[in-house]
Amino acid sequence: MLNNAVGSSDEFAKLFGIANISKYTAASATHPFSATEVGKILGGKQWHMTNQMADKLAQITGKKSIRLYDNRYHISEMLNTSVTHRYSQEAIDLLVKVKNGLPFEFAED
Repeated sequence: MLNNAVGSSDEFAKLFGIANISKYTAASATHPFSATEVGKILGGKQWHMTNQMADKLAQITGKKSIRLYDNRYHISEMLNTSVTHRYSQEAIDLLVKVKNGLPFEFAED
């Protein structure tokens, strides 16, 4: 039965729950910062500043907050039973401009 279940390397990976490992590796490369790390870069103590600036961006642009869906600025990952939010350098650059009231370009995906 096991022999039939693991006829290929993809099936082997699925059997052991590692089929999407490349997805997470790629995500770590493009979105390396946690919400807490971004919040500290923005001058906060934890992740709250990240959410505040993402929501301020949404208010200014009239678009959905970047933290509510996967995009070039933000991705969310399920880790066990918790959702982890990851941000790109592009997100940091954008949110710093929003915080400081500077002109910015918002590329909605």
